[in-house]
Amino acid sequence: MRLLLAFIGLTTVLWAKPVVIPAFVDLKNKKDPVNGKRASMGQTALWRGLQIRFATAENARAFEKTPGKFLGKLGLAFLNPKKPDALKLGNALCPVTGKKPAKSVRWGGLVIGVHDAAAAAKFSKNPGAGFAKLGYAYHPALVDLKNTVCPVTEGECYVEAPIWADVKGVRVRVCCDRCVKEVTDDPTTWLKRMGVDPKKIRRELGLSVKD
Repeated sequence: MRLLLAFIGLTTVLWAKPVVIPAFVDLKNKKDPVNGKRASMGQTALWRGLQIRFATAENARAFEKTPGKFLGKLGLAFLNPKKPDALKLGNALCPVTGKKPAKSVRWGGLVIGVHDAAAAAKFSKNPGAGFAKLGYAYHPALVDLKNTVCPVTEGECYVEAPIWADVKGVRVRVCCDRCVKEVTDDPTTWLKRMGVDPKKIRRELGLSVKD
């Protein structure tokens, strides 16, 4: 009965408030830029199209309040501190050619160093490959299911400091890091238990099922 109630409640929330998250880049940082401790794969925050990992929700809030203090820990800097609308990535080598950057290409608010105009064009055409060379993970637009019940434990998901796993073009909220791994390792099982067809919900929200 408990499982059935959790399932019904979860499904109701899922289909009531799905939200589209624009394309973003996961920096995959292993250390929290605020205090240098091990970052959690489940404790992340989206900031200017970048997904940054933290050790705690408090550190995520501290970063968002004064990002300029911590950007250097992520290999980033404001392109113009007086007008902080763009970020510069201090990559030493072009992600396309492997050579020293002489030009730059812009993805959203992020400026990446590339070798030449041809490399810039290739990066723009396939940002996923370019970001992978830099050690990051590019994620096309996905759907946040906004579920409040963890599909693994049936426990309540944190609202103020959400933890999630991004699988098959959707974001599944969970209650802890262990459940992040469970959902990531076997997304089909957990999505089926939630009654979610990721391709169907993406189509309904106007997103490509190939993303």
